[in-house]
Amino acid sequence: MKKNKLLFFALTLVLLVFMVAACDNDNGTTADNDDDTAEVNGDDNADANDADDNADDDANDNDDADTNEDDDGVTTVMMATTTSMNDSGLLDVLAPAFYEDTGIELLWVSVGSGEAMRLARDGEATLLFAHSPGGEEELVDDGVSRGRNTFMYNNFLFVGPEDLNADSLEAAILDLFENRSYASRGDESGTHVMERGIFEEFTDYEYPLDTIETGSGMLDTLNIANEVGAFTLVDIATWLQNRANLPNLVEAFYDMNELVNYYSIHVINNPNASEGEFRNADAFDEWMTNGPGLEIIAEYGTDLFGDPVFILLD
Repeated sequence: MKKNKLLFFALTLVLLVFMVAACDNDNGTTADNDDDTAEVNGDDNADANDADDNADDDANDNDDADTNEDDDGVTTVMMATTTSMNDSGLLDVLAPAFYEDTGIELLWVSVGSGEAMRLARDGEATLLFAHSPGGEEELVDDGVSRGRNTFMYNNFLFVGPEDLNADSLEAAILDLFENRSYASRGDESGTHVMERGIFEEFTDYEYPLDTIETGSGMLDTLNIANEVGAFTLVDIATWLQNRANLPNLVEAFYDMNELVNYYSIHVINNPNASEGEFRNADAFDEWMTNGPGLEIIAEYGTDLFGDPVFILLD
């Protein structure tokens, strides 16, 4: 009987040991599972955070793309212009004022109107400033120019070693053809085209016999005329701005009602220009013809010569 009790006690003790061991294994498995869950959730949270960051980056990239599409950063515009705009000093006043008002830098190449129109046709400029009406109308007709915006004028005059003492343009031209030396630009500029038209109107000859074709701009031609004692045709603005340096030349014939010289601005359909440059060209056109540029032109020359050298059209 005593042996049976001992056996029962031993079996009970073994059973308790097994039960305790089983509980320890369950707790360990649960802890391991909890650790695994925590690790997986941590990865998921990290992936979610990465996805959010990527989404933010993509949004920023899209914002940058939209910004670049709206503003391509172009802050300049190229203009081909007649030499009189440069030689008269007008562009040196207009360009900084335009930049101050708009932040757009006006760049230009100064050549005769004929060459300026060629540059426009060749896509080397998005603005044109010229004074050769016939050639300009061809640009409009050919679709090179978006339109001829004529907004100011001045006059041509003949200068030379002496006064022609003529009471009319015809008398002045006939006098020029009487053994006078003449300097012509010969460059298809607006001045050259005007000069040729005048000579053909009043004579049977293209030029006086003693004519030098300089093939140069207005200021160079004036300097040559000054050196050799020749007559030449020049716009009043360039003459007034430079006459102090031309001691051998005087006004030979000038009549405010004759030889009117019209100036126009064109925005060019330049195939090489960006949208930004077109916006800048339109801005200059508007600024010049309907904005602050008009005030500058209306006053230009009054401080030096007493009167403006360009007259605005009504």
